[in-house]
Amino acid sequence: MPAYAAPPPQAPLALAMIVWAICGVPALIGAVLAAASLQSALAGTGSTWDQALRFLPFLLTFFGAVAAYIVLRRATSAGQAWLCSTLTGMLLLVGALPVTLSLGGALVSEWCEGAPGGRGYSPSGAAEEVPWLCR
Repeated sequence: MPAYAAPPPQAPLALAMIVWAICGVPALIGAVLAAASLQSALAGTGSTWDQALRFLPFLLTFFGAVAAYIVLRRATSAGQAWLCSTLTGMLLLVGALPVTLSLGGALVSEWCEGAPGGRGYSPSGAAEEVPWLCR
């Protein structure tokens, strides 16, 4: 065995970097919100323990994604690199889920206000005019 191991292929690292670029910011926002909720529950200033514990899995997935990425950077084989890359991507997707769903729901709610049947629309529209997303 040589004194040094060959570096893992660059494709898993590139895949993980792309997923970090797309999902990293929403996952980070989710982790910050989870940490703030947990801190608020610890201090007894706003969040209840039930609310804080609901966010805890998303905080853990963010830290798990960071750990998987660190292991990916130190991978010694192609199989280990691909496994860590996949794990990083899956954990980031799960960590980004609550922020993405919340922002998407807010966007749909705002868009549907002016659509037929919405709060800001005159009541002259028929049911067929209501977009499928607003039903």
